[in-house]
Amino acid sequence: MDWQRLVQTIMEELDRIGEAKSCIMAVSVLLRVLHLKGLKGAYPLTVKPRILNPKFTARLEKEPFPSTPEIMNEWNSDGCAMVAIGHGEGSSDQWPAHLVVVIPKALKGKDAICDLTITQANKPEWDIQIGQILVGVRESFINGTEDFAVTINGCRIIYRAFPDDISFKQTPIWKKRLKRDLTVKRVLK
Repeated sequence: MDWQRLVQTIMEELDRIGEAKSCIMAVSVLLRVLHLKGLKGAYPLTVKPRILNPKFTARLEKEPFPSTPEIMNEWNSDGCAMVAIGHGEGSSDQWPAHLVVVIPKALKGKDAICDLTITQANKPEWDIQIGQILVGVRESFINGTEDFAVTINGCRIIYRAFPDDISFKQTPIWKKRLKRDLTVKRVLK
């Protein structure tokens, strides 16, 4: 499968309908496309990523993660910055997590996650500039016993998985099947 082309096509369609930053709609569309293409084992996974800018990433190589607000403030003063997605209470229109797709055996027989909307963390003023992610992961990440990290453009993205959290299924956007199906149809044509 041409993953790069598939991701690009889906993102173009999501952008067209104003949903390019909606992890739930992106996952819903990607899952439906994959299932229709015969990859019926793909499934959604709730995660909470933290994206560290290059200065933060470099400093972590020499020092442990800041353990107090005072130390964190010192790091921030030195230009270290972090974006956390889904690390809040949420609201009636904001689901308090992030959603990716697990694609079994997608990359050289290894399970992978595909994160189409991690780009919502981009903050050029902090040197955080990342694209969509398709990367192999271990079972220990998928089952939630171990975090997973990947570095892209000097930014460290640290994912924590919550495999038992299926609360996204209760969100209004997950239930928008007509919008999803019309988008899937355009992706597949």
